[in-house]
Amino acid sequence: MKGYLWEEGAENITGLKPLPPLELKCPFCGGELFPRRMKIKEIPGTSRCPSLGGYAQDMAFKCENCDSYWPFGPPVSAEHRERMQKIWGGLTYVPAEVWLERELLKYKLEVFGYC
Repeated sequence: MKGYLWEEGAENITGLKPLPPLELKCPFCGGELFPRRMKIKEIPGTSRCPSLGGYAQDMAFKCENCDSYWPFGPPVSAEHRERMQKIWGGLTYVPAEVWLERELLKYKLEVFGYC
């Protein structure tokens, strides 16, 4: 399933890859965006159109340079939800192994009480 600019099945911690393939860069300063938090949630259909329901994978990225925070929420399939639930051990994932190895980002998160 393609979720607009994201495609399922990537072998990374998000399980998704951007289309077209690109590095996620901060539009403010050009810094690298690091994954901060991910969660898969159910999107209910409406009474007029129940088939619109499904799942979305909310992903938030943080810029190490300017501290901007960028959320994305592409739609995903039920199969993707199940796959990521097994990989993450639940429906929410905080990729601490990514940002804890970045000293500046780790320091900024500690200052704000996130770790």
